[in-house]
Amino acid sequence: MRRLLICTLCLLVSQLVAMTQIKPEDNAVVMMAAADSLAKQMKYAEARRIYEQILPLADDTTRQIVREKIPWMHYYEGRLHALQMNFFSSIECSKKALAGFHEQGNTAGEMGSHYLIGFAYELMDLTSEAMEAYGKAAILATTIGDDTELMSILSTQHKLSTQSGETEYSAEILSKIDSLANRSEDVITRIVYYNYMGDEASRQSKYDLAEQWYRRDEACLGQLND
Repeated sequence: MRRLLICTLCLLVSQLVAMTQIKPEDNAVVMMAAADSLAKQMKYAEARRIYEQILPLADDTTRQIVREKIPWMHYYEGRLHALQMNFFSSIECSKKALAGFHEQGNTAGEMGSHYLIGFAYELMDLTSEAMEAYGKAAILATTIGDDTELMSILSTQHKLSTQSGETEYSAEILSKIDSLANRSEDVITRIVYYNYMGDEASRQSKYDLAEQWYRRDEACLGQLND
């Protein structure tokens, strides 16, 4: 019995010694793995809280990685809220993501956040607010030269302006869409363009014209598969 007690005490002492030898940065690595796992499970708020706890423990390299992850957790949480029809929560998270991306100089992240804000406003039928957010996203897409995202944003703006009866603005946006499609060499951008124009023609019951647009779309899809 005495020998068992001594062995148990020795084991406890060795464990305590091992624990005191763990460096804070080692804890940070373990915590980051746990947070990454939660993020993969779409538990973004929980993951973000752990990332925030890591910051004072991490070395410079790990700290920078974690800082870049935190705005994305806000962004993904906002996107999840939008899909769940929790629009105010979506906008709140997206604005936090926007602030984080802006601080880091992540223009693509800022663009995505503005778009997500616009998407939430659109689903709330707040067209003016949605158009404003989409407009900011379009400016940033132009800044970073992302033709595919710009085409998607402009198509959405054209759809909303058409639905709200803003004829002149709708024509202005359509002109931008046509110009972008003509100058862009990106196949995906042209696919988005042809598909949108086909949808618009179909919406107007111009089915022959819609078929022509969809055939162009199909030809571009074929280029991707070559």
